[in-house]
Amino acid sequence: MAQTQNNPGLDYKSQIAEISRIFFEVTPFSDAIHTANTLLKQICNFDSAELFVQSETERHFLVPAWWFGGEKTGNSPSRVPAKLLLPVLTKFAPGTVNLISGKKEAAKLRELLAEDVVQTKTKNIILVRYDSGHHPDGFFLFQFHRVLSRTEQVHLDVLPPVCSIYQAAIRRFSVVDDATPFDEHSVISAVAKLKEEQRVLKRQSKYLRILQQVSAGLLTATEPLAIYRTVYHAIAETIRLMAFWVTLWDKRDDVFRTVYIMENGAEVDVSRAEPLPRNPRSTGHGKAAVTGEPVLIRDFAQYMKGVKSRINVGSPEMAGATFYVPLKKQDEIFGVAVFQHERKDAFLPQETEMLVGICTELSVAMANLKLMEKLASSEQRYRYLISHMNDGFMVVNNDNIIEMANDRMAHQLGLPKAENLKNQSVFSFVNEANKKIIEQATGRRQQGLSETYEFTMRQANGRPV
Repeated sequence: MAQTQNNPGLDYKSQIAEISRIFFEVTPFSDAIHTANTLLKQICNFDSAELFVQSETERHFLVPAWWFGGEKTGNSPSRVPAKLLLPVLTKFAPGTVNLISGKKEAAKLRELLAEDVVQTKTKNIILVRYDSGHHPDGFFLFQFHRVLSRTEQVHLDVLPPVCSIYQAAIRRFSVVDDATPFDEHSVISAVAKLKEEQRVLKRQSKYLRILQQVSAGLLTATEPLAIYRTVYHAIAETIRLMAFWVTLWDKRDDVFRTVYIMENGAEVDVSRAEPLPRNPRSTGHGKAAVTGEPVLIRDFAQYMKGVKSRINVGSPEMAGATFYVPLKKQDEIFGVAVFQHERKDAFLPQETEMLVGICTELSVAMANLKLMEKLASSEQRYRYLISHMNDGFMVVNNDNIIEMANDRMAHQLGLPKAENLKNQSVFSFVNEANKKIIEQATGRRQQGLSETYEFTMRQANGRPV
């Protein structure tokens, strides 16, 4: 989710969590409404916002007095007959952002709600109905004195979950026009739901930060060991892992060899680890390695009673739960990451989702590292061939600066080593006539024309080559 223009420091999930926190911590309720409305205005940059709730008699929709946070406005709350408004509301799906931009639709709403509610300056209206099944019925009306851009409309996706939090908070404290409290059971249920939503949002925000931390760390990793350590230390901040290990597929022998183990905070020597077969009948490591799908073993000790293949290194102590995640490059499985917890049934759904995301980053980092190793190896071979050529050789960029040369070329130009040529201008080794030849050819090359041309070089002291 993109960040809002008005609150660049708050992302989508943080905005929801902050409004949830306001209703959970700020008292009295009128102050909570006022504080939440102020933040919501900063997030969405609307010009006005009203909440219409169906009265207990179900005859009217009205704006409750407490919606204005206890601030007296001098006008009585707006009331609209339900029989007039309900046919219009049925056109809008509950819990979704409904944009009203046409003049006719806005005029119809203005006629129903009165001009003091739908303002004459309003150009766009956003209507969000209460979630389906909610009683009493109601809707939020947000007005904008400007035409919303496409980017602004995307940002307004925050409104449905935020409006759901408003609903839960309103049910927690009071009903509509007479402020009659709900029964104690309803209040307790609403509070519990609000707390759980807040806990989930905090966990999701934490997992997102970990993913960002892993991504940043992997960008700077230049060897496999650094990649594995980055992943382990980022996860260990949230999940108390008993062990983390990685196996890679040995294509020649068709087995998976253990390349890294971190167990109880210490790295383990894997040089004597037994290879694991790519066993399609396995329900653990082998299954992940063959199917390419993550596998969660909730009771690892029980699972291992029927398993013969073991790596036979590290602590003999059995883990409680184990989560196998395949490492893939495109559709090819090249390894498995294994996460072990000391407790049974330890991994939450959000945690396994986070681990799968981290393993995607891990797979990309390892594939990139392997590619870089191949490129480095190719460059080394290339440089070796150049350095051992009998002819002089050099590479010049578009600014006619020498980027690479061999010793033979340096000797021809009266210099002892190839390093003496690097970063020098080729014009230092030609006369004015040959400089013009190079400049003209460079201009044609920058226009996309490829050609072969000749010029004569000289040593720095002017002696011809």
